[in-house]
Amino acid sequence: MGCQTTPAPTAAPSAPVASDPAVSGPPTAPLILPTLFPTYTPLIPPTAWAAGEPTTAAATRTPIPFDQIVVSVEYQIPAIGLSRRLEGNLASQIILTDEITGETVTLSNQPGNLLQMQQALTELTLDERPINCDRCVFIRYQLPAAQIEGEGWLQDLILLASFDHFTGVHLGPHFPPNTVIGLRRNASAFDVSQTLALTADGRLYIWQGVMDEIPPPQEAAAQLAAWQAAVANLPADELQRRYAAACLGEPLETLYLGEIEMIIVCPALSLPGALTPLYRSLDAALAAALPEPETAPPAYLLALSDRLVYQRPDGVRFVLDENDQAQVFVGGTAVLTTTFSLTATTSLSLTLALQESGALGAGVAALESEWPAFLILRGPLAVSSLGWETDPPSALRPLLAPLDAWLSTILEKEN
Repeated sequence: MGCQTTPAPTAAPSAPVASDPAVSGPPTAPLILPTLFPTYTPLIPPTAWAAGEPTTAAATRTPIPFDQIVVSVEYQIPAIGLSRRLEGNLASQIILTDEITGETVTLSNQPGNLLQMQQALTELTLDERPINCDRCVFIRYQLPAAQIEGEGWLQDLILLASFDHFTGVHLGPHFPPNTVIGLRRNASAFDVSQTLALTADGRLYIWQGVMDEIPPPQEAAAQLAAWQAAVANLPADELQRRYAAACLGEPLETLYLGEIEMIIVCPALSLPGALTPLYRSLDAALAAALPEPETAPPAYLLALSDRLVYQRPDGVRFVLDENDQAQVFVGGTAVLTTTFSLTATTSLSLTLALQESGALGAGVAALESEWPAFLILRGPLAVSSLGWETDPPSALRPLLAPLDAWLSTILEKEN
């Protein structure tokens, strides 16, 4: 305490240590640092690095094989030439391939469908396909990661419907080779999917998507001749490739007529008069061969057989079908069914005049709920409609006046 210590003299530089090559003497050339190391001074002293374990280079990551297949399914019905493949990969893609046509569709963002499919296939039990049963549904599947595979006769109703619907929606309908006329109706809230196909040799195939063995074809030479004649009389150049109306729950349908293929939704309110006779005949053949649906589709203002529906502001409704049979409804109750006849005015001339008036708009809206009075017309090439409050447009008044007079006469007689 209180004593001063004389500073020690500055020590002379120590001699270089021979064991340290970095300080063994003045460098004869500039020191070149390796390019893989930083040239700045590290925050951690070098002695701290020396005390730890030697560092090693980070391992190179192996790329994830997103295209690796996790589920593969072959879906076949040999008798009708159906052979489609479904493959799902790690990227949550589903690749659908039609093995006959070569068409391929890739669907992205499918993790939910892939998971459900893998779970279903893991628990699936298949029977051996009966000998010579080329109308039986056959599948072959693989789950590579789980080392699970199998093949055989598919009889599970849920999977039958699922494969039929999924491939039918994304790859389109399948018709047997040499099909000349076909109708495919997708599954809906009312019924399972169903297909009709008439081949050039007069064989008629009709089946549903839940059938594990499709029925044998029917001999249909007479139907072939009649349907081909109906197709030949169609105004092919004037037909559209899509006819649709906004009807809740109605399935998407495909009408195949050789070189003509049309998409149809809600045919009752969308099909033109030129197509309804043929469509109704195909629909009748389906109905005769298949079970009735558990849930019947709703009845629409315009039935497939109707040509005209006219409702007045007082609620009286007039319905005219393609055979000139007329029904009159009051308050929703039919009060009369009779053959329609107007002096100097035929039903055909009336419908043509209404169509040519230019007052009707294309398609059918929610007329019954929005307007007290309306008119729906199925013309040769389109369905059109119009609604109003009290009086119809001036272009329609002279055309509807004779019909109104006829209705008044009919109601007076009934009362």
